[in-house]
Amino acid sequence: MCNLRGILIFLGLFTYLSNVSFAQKTTKTVPLRGIIIQGDFLKDTYFYGTKKLNSAYDLTIPFLEIEDKEVDRLYKSHKTINSLRMIATFLPGIYLTYTLSGSNRSAYSDEVGWTLLGVSVVSSVGLGILSRVKMRKAINRYNELILNDASPQSFRAMPNPNLINIAWCHRF
Repeated sequence: MCNLRGILIFLGLFTYLSNVSFAQKTTKTVPLRGIIIQGDFLKDTYFYGTKKLNSAYDLTIPFLEIEDKEVDRLYKSHKTINSLRMIATFLPGIYLTYTLSGSNRSAYSDEVGWTLLGVSVVSSVGLGILSRVKMRKAINRYNELILNDASPQSFRAMPNPNLINIAWCHRF
């Protein structure tokens, strides 16, 4: 019984180590695609290639793949500003929860509450606009880099849900 157990352990370790050390690593190179923004008054919609994205955070991988410092800086500032906007949105709720809970009811003030609500709304809208501007700049820079490919000739599809566009880039 002990001998059978040792053989099974040996075979298990051998199989595991052979898969780990001798496994072929394959990578697939996929060309980067252009990003299209369709915006209305309240929200931007992003398309990567022909695929509609759920949010701006879905563009993290293409932005990392392009390896451009300006795109990275703009995208990180978009994320930071968006986080600050979320914090500003929750400030009135935090204030109301703290002041209206149990022993702190006497600390509540209408003036402070309304002022905090107004500041929160104005800062949330302002930071939201600034965040969209940073994201649009990052996307424009990304698209410029994609169109200025290093290869002498390249086809680039810039998807538009309403039209079919193909751009031919040639360097002399």
